[in-house]
Amino acid sequence: MRRYLSDIFVFNKQAMSVMLSLLASSIYGVVDIYFISLLGTHELAAAGIISPFVWLFNTIASGFALAVSIFTTKYQNSSQFLKQILPPLFSGICFLCIIALSLYFIILHKIIESFSESLLTVKLAQTYFLSWVISYLSLIHI
Repeated sequence: MRRYLSDIFVFNKQAMSVMLSLLASSIYGVVDIYFISLLGTHELAAAGIISPFVWLFNTIASGFALAVSIFTTKYQNSSQFLKQILPPLFSGICFLCIIALSLYFIILHKIIESFSESLLTVKLAQTYFLSWVISYLSLIHI
């Protein structure tokens, strides 16, 4: 029994960084929604419409981040570190932006329009999503 409890404690120590990351993300989400709500109801509704789509694309981006972290640990002490890391990083960013923009122009803007009858809310949601995609594109110039 004692060995089992010590294994749980070790697992919890290893999972602490993930738990802290999720806690920080949750706090960020609450603070973000609070400040968006200060802008108005249409802005809050637009953020609520777009949030699941942003979450979906962030999940895909996390997969690319995992791949880059694997390359980082593999080539960490190598002299070709940047040559091995930058291609998957930039290809992941480009791939995510291409998918996001193509889905937006093919189907997503119609889905966004179906969520609200208010033209202002739809326009704000579309602007919010496109600005999010553009912020990913700006990472390429770093």
